Amino acid sequence: MKIPRILIWAALLYLCWELAPAPVNAQWQKTNGPSGGYVRFFIFDGTSVLAATGGGIRATDNGDAWSFRNAGLSSHDAKSFASASGYIFVSTDEGVFRSNDHGATWERAGSALEGTYVKTLVSCGDTLFAGTYLSGIYRSTDSGATW
Repeated sequence: MKIPRILIWAALLYLCWELAPAPVNAQWQKTNGPSGGYVRFFIFDGTSVLAATGGGIRATDNGDAWSFRNAGLSSHDAKSFASASGYIFVSTDEGVFRSNDHGATWERAGSALEGTYVKTLVSCGDTLFAGTYLSGIYRSTDSGATW
C-alpha cells in the first residue's frame, strides 16, 4: 500500500513541531542601580561591570549594589569605555582617563586631549581611537600616552 505524500509531509511537520526546542522567554530584572541619572555605556573588565553615567563611573559585581569609582577623574561626566593594552579607558568632557586596577583609580591618558570633550572611544587591538565633539578623531598606539 502506497502512503500519500501529503500524509508523509504532515507526519514530518508534526514531528518537527514536537521535537523542536521550546521557545526561551528571557526575563529582564531591574537591578538596584546605578541610581541618579542615565547610563551611557557599560564595560565588563573580567571582574566587575562598569557603567558610564552622568554622575561618574559606577561599578558592580552582579547588579545588587553599585559604588562610585571616580578617584582621579577631573570630570564625572563619563561617556564611553574601551579596553586596550591592559587598561580600561573612559572618555569624559575633560579628556580621556585610564585605569589598570579595575577602575578603582584613574589617571589622565596623555595630555593632548586634556580639556577636550571626548564623546566616544573604540579600540582595535592595541590602537585606541577617540572621537571628540568638534575637534576631530584622535589615535593612540601607546596606551594613551600620546594622541
